[in-house]
Amino acid sequence: MANTTVSIRERIKTDTGWRWSKRIPVPEGKLNPAEAQRKGKFNLVYTEGGRKREPKVKGKTFEAAVLAARAKQRHLEDAADGFTRPDPLKKVERKKISEAIDDRLRRVEISFDWKTLKAHRQALRQFEKWMGTIIPVASSWIRLTTHVMSFRNWLLKDGNEKKNSKKERQ
Repeated sequence: MANTTVSIRERIKTDTGWRWSKRIPVPEGKLNPAEAQRKGKFNLVYTEGGRKREPKVKGKTFEAAVLAARAKQRHLEDAADGFTRPDPLKKVERKKISEAIDDRLRRVEISFDWKTLKAHRQALRQFEKWMGTIIPVASSWIRLTTHVMSFRNWLLKDGNEKKNSKKERQ
């Protein structure tokens, strides 16, 4: 079985200089307020891919170190069980909306009829114009539920002006 244990180390100033603390196990349950707000420099300690890793924790509080350690431990446990998900300690690769749309269209062009694909492409390009092209997204497909629902509401209300105006004339 893979090692999924994550612990924390703190940089401590002593009379003889700076030292690393012994490994601190990740506490279970809630932290008391004094413990949570304890400030310092923290590193996580774990083994991944047969190698010891000691990345720095971004936050300067013990609470930030505990949250990072718990997230990494869940990631290691999932990997040991055969599940793949993004590493919580690494930056998420961000794409522009146009790149995400192109990826989506490449994946679905095989399974759709050309007329359906054309309608799909038009709707996605209209969404891209509505959103603007400079907003990055966190994955290969848009998962911005709020934006998608806002776009849908905009389409129902204002987006189909030509169609709505034809209905009003009749």
